[in-house]
Amino acid sequence: MKRLLTAALLVCAATLQAQTTHRDSVLAEARYLKSIYRTDDAIEKLSALVQPGAMDEGVLAELADCHFQSGAYEDAAGTYFLLSSKAPDNLLYHIRLMQAYFRLKAYPQSIQAGRAVLQQDSIPAVLSFVGDSFRQLEQTDSALWYYRRSPGL
Repeated sequence: MKRLLTAALLVCAATLQAQTTHRDSVLAEARYLKSIYRTDDAIEKLSALVQPGAMDEGVLAELADCHFQSGAYEDAAGTYFLLSSKAPDNLLYHIRLMQAYFRLKAYPQSIQAGRAVLQQDSIPAVLSFVGDSFRQLEQTDSALWYYRRSPGL
């Protein structure tokens, strides 16, 4: 009985190792494809790794970056929203979410995402983005408030 249990554990460990190796090789290939602007191919490879109910942060982050790079801002925003919800302290996800919303002309959402970043860090580029969003909404006073807090402007 003990040998059967040990054998089963070894098979499970080998299967898990093979899955991890496959994931890592697909992720590396997708990163390469993204770097040479073959984002559609990278998205296809990464999408094959996404499983319902499972959240692989590394795969989703690469997928979101590919969507953003290819101009699929709605897909990028949805994925960055999910990532920022699961990892609220990750400023990069909030910044990319803010940028995706801005590109979609969803300025109130861009402001909200930018403010989430500014609660954690006063990044000058984010201050400018939030100011730009207010300017697009023709809220000049609010835009100026953020521009004035951004060094170098």
